[in-house]
Amino acid sequence: MENMDDEQLNSLDQQKRSFIYGVILIAVSLVLGKLVLIPLILFPGDKHWYVAVFVVYIFSWLMLIPGIVLAGIEGYRLVMSKYKDYQHKTVDQVKKHGLAVRDKLRRKNL
Repeated sequence: MENMDDEQLNSLDQQKRSFIYGVILIAVSLVLGKLVLIPLILFPGDKHWYVAVFVVYIFSWLMLIPGIVLAGIEGYRLVMSKYKDYQHKTVDQVKKHGLAVRDKLRRKNL
């Protein structure tokens, strides 16, 4: 009976490790997918950067697949919800500060 409990604990530990590794892969994939835009902004028109960015972008998608497999659909949903919350907060902050700057400029012009 003890052997069965140890086997179940080992199986549970393995599932947790796979879940964590999968979540990490998914998160890194999403971050890499967004970071590839930076060189395109900094070095417009440079063909070498376009090729490098394309390779990194494809690599980020290739990282996403094993991440989803390891973490399962629950891990994917968890990371995507956190990512969307962060993205929503960031967009809201940009809008808020943009409107504040607009209002400040309008007051100066009056």
